[in-house]
Amino acid sequence: MALWIAAGASSKEVAARAGHSSVVTVLDRYGHLLPGSEDRVNDALDAMAEGVETATVRPIR
Repeated sequence: MALWIAAGASSKEVAARAGHSSVVTVLDRYGHLLPGSEDRVNDALDAMAEGVETATVRPIR
């Protein structure tokens, strides 16, 4: 399974090939092998946040 992950297979593909009923098993056992997944998510969230205007909060009276 580690080779499948290294080859770029998704968690869902690995679970299906390994016969697991859920990707949770793959993520619990092999999640540490997913390189840079945190960095990719953080970069994507940063990119989404760029250019988003923040709202001015005014108290309701």
